[in-house]
Amino acid sequence: MSPEETATAVAAGRIGLAARGIVFSVIAWFLAKAALSQNPQQAKGFAGALKEIAEAPYGIWLFGLTAAGLIAFGVFMFLLAKYRRMTPVQASTNR
Repeated sequence: MSPEETATAVAAGRIGLAARGIVFSVIAWFLAKAALSQNPQQAKGFAGALKEIAEAPYGIWLFGLTAAGLIAFGVFMFLLAKYRRMTPVQASTNR
């Protein structure tokens, strides 16, 4: 990769991982809330977390930023899959 491509990949990775972390934090919040209230109906997954972000004040903007961040994460994962070099693992004979 060229230095410009590397910088783009690093930026996409940072933004994408931050957006993914926000979504997973919202999911964790709902799981904790469901556990404390002993109501499993309050637990929400990925779609529920995104729905809550969209319904928040300024939700459409937050949802758009989150979506852009998740797209950046997708770009980062694509670049990682394309450019990562994997070395073969040698089987150990010492058992």
